[in-house]
Amino acid sequence: MVKRVCIRNRVDFVGLSERKKGGFDRGLIRNLWGDNSIDWAGVESSSSVGGIICMWRNNFLVCSDIFRSDRWIVVKGCIKELRFDCAICVVYGPHLRDEKKAFWDGLMEVKKTVGVPIMYGGDFNKILKEEERKGNRTLSQSSREFKQWVSHMELMDMNLSGRRFTWYGGKCCSRIDRVFVDCEWQEVTKDLCLKGLNRALSDHCPLLLASEDLNWGSKPFRTMDAWLLHGNFVNKVGEEWRKLVGGQILEKFKAIKMPLRVWNKERFGYIDYNIQKVEDEIKAIDEKMESSEADECVLARMKALRVLAER
Repeated sequence: MVKRVCIRNRVDFVGLSERKKGGFDRGLIRNLWGDNSIDWAGVESSSSVGGIICMWRNNFLVCSDIFRSDRWIVVKGCIKELRFDCAICVVYGPHLRDEKKAFWDGLMEVKKTVGVPIMYGGDFNKILKEEERKGNRTLSQSSREFKQWVSHMELMDMNLSGRRFTWYGGKCCSRIDRVFVDCEWQEVTKDLCLKGLNRALSDHCPLLLASEDLNWGSKPFRTMDAWLLHGNFVNKVGEEWRKLVGGQILEKFKAIKMPLRVWNKERFGYIDYNIQKVEDEIKAIDEKMESSEADECVLARMKALRVLAER
């Protein structure tokens, strides 16, 4: 799921929170991203807190410092193309109110420490408005305190498009995942927009923050994990490669794309199409849950789709 989102949207920076498995290595990070053109930082999961990973393309962001706690990672650096000194903080907020105050105070200290425009993104485990939780009519004291924190920090809450909620659990829906930015971010990248993407295995929807100010560059050569697991893949690549006499290596990669697409169709069918079809059906069920149209049959279908997505 992560790799597919990165490739499809040509992502430069990724933050993952509530990652249950402990331990990181270069192989895992490369598998999540899809190639070696990255730097990364992580906080391992514990018995009470899920882990966090930040990954970024090394020709996009030059990292100068990294700050960590068990609930957040801050990557400070310069976005090359914009010549913009900034910090990006990926968070995983606590559930308990007593822990939330310390969490928000910690993020406030982070802003003072980095001394540059900062962005916060991730799972805050709290809503800001009554309508951000299905069936909700009032804001809890904790949500009101969260709202006060956002105001005190002078942060802009990025409007979400594409979805009403970001978390789905049975018949419950809420918007607990979001992105906040300093006003300087909007001044440098005036067309920033936040979109909720389709989900598959996770209860949370991926969030995509995009800007047309950045030049995404040429599209790289990609492979699929299923190809590497197929016994005939290496032989197929060798066969096609030997047909290409002379020429630059980049030209050879371009030339081999079409034969591999044909081979992929013959061996696996339309994988991306089938995955997209499952994700679209999950989104349709999410929309039914948002409008209170979900019954036990709909929830059963959702479980079946998630089992299918795991395969």
